[in-house]
Amino acid sequence: VAVEFDGPSHYYHSSASSSSRDASKMLRTAKTELRDCLLAKQCAKVVTVPWFEWRDAGSTPEKRRAYVREKLAKEAGVEVSRLFSCMKCSLCSLLARLDARGAIWRK
Repeated sequence: VAVEFDGPSHYYHSSASSSSRDASKMLRTAKTELRDCLLAKQCAKVVTVPWFEWRDAGSTPEKRRAYVREKLAKEAGVEVSRLFSCMKCSLCSLLARLDARGAIWRK
């Protein structure tokens, strides 16, 4: 499973929506679509996290981790430990290190 966090540069913005950042008017760029197409050839599933969904997921790391867990379960059929306790798989390790901005911090 590939997980991509797509920031604003992964979307086209019309002049009308660029100021309001209206998610309903966002279109993914051709480059982003190509990236996902190439990833899909190598991975069983590609799950993307749009920046506007990440923004709306909540302000705490716990809420955002829950959002990613739910998205992975819904879109890829992947169940991730609620407490990220296994830390043996790279996914649990990644999710445990997500901060509020979606950035990965290192120990």
